[in-house]
Amino acid sequence: MASYTIQEYYDMIMALGASNGQHYVAARRYAELYPNRARHPMPDVILGAAQRLFETGNVLPNKYNVGRNQTARNLRNTEEVVRAVEQEPETSIRTIAREHNLSYSTVQRILREEKLHAYHYTRVQHLRPEDYPLRRTFCENFLRSVERDPRFPSRIIFSDESLFTREGIFNPHNMHLWNEENPRATRVRNFQTRWKLNIWTGIMGTEILGPVILPDILTSGAYLELLQNNLPDFLEEVPLSQREEIIFQQDGAGPHNARIVTTFLNDKFPGRWMGRYGPIRWPARSPDLNPLDFFLWGYCKETIYKNAP
Repeated sequence: MASYTIQEYYDMIMALGASNGQHYVAARRYAELYPNRARHPMPDVILGAAQRLFETGNVLPNKYNVGRNQTARNLRNTEEVVRAVEQEPETSIRTIAREHNLSYSTVQRILREEKLHAYHYTRVQHLRPEDYPLRRTFCENFLRSVERDPRFPSRIIFSDESLFTREGIFNPHNMHLWNEENPRATRVRNFQTRWKLNIWTGIMGTEILGPVILPDILTSGAYLELLQNNLPDFLEEVPLSQREEIIFQQDGAGPHNARIVTTFLNDKFPGRWMGRYGPIRWPARSPDLNPLDFFLWGYCKETIYKNAP
């Protein structure tokens, strides 16, 4: 005989509820409510449907009940998997499967159905206790400046240096090849001929200034030369009235703090430069506040090293 339909099982459960859980009464009630149906379930059929609904969340009988995998996706297992993730967010699918006697695919399905996803950590700069109040003060002052002048962020020249090497960045966990068989793919490293480029770049509003190639080991003299010779060239297209409002930003790298550099900045951007010892204090260990660090360098290196020489 064919199985009951979803609608029929639904009507059985409704009849059982109206009968206060008494399956014999529910069977009679079902027959009274649907006298024209070709078949009426026996009390045990209604009781079985209710038990399956409670245990598996599904009223349909399992025709292929050959082991634990056939009932693995019931409500109890779902609750256990979700609870395991809540108690230990860093756990793995294999650990949950092993500890709860479930298959890997079952745990994976439950997590997917519950819209739980594995997210990777983001590396952030280590901060010291004294860094927090300085960062907070900087951010609060920055927001107040934006309230007074919405153009404030676009007046800032954010600047930074970054080193590019022939080795690039190689993460074997993230880099892979899909194939039917293991192609034994390799990536050549440790070249006999090596090179590295130390690049300075600035961002002002939506404009990128540079890049400028610097010595591998940056000195205060080389940095001052960049400020005196290269930076003015980048600002030639900026109207003079706007140049007088520009704020120059730099981090606390050693060459940036040399007296010859700070003296130049005080003369060129009086009261309008951000730095470790500038009139606008730039908080130490704060690359996350600089768009070159949290966007541009990562984008450039990902693009360049994708087809590394």
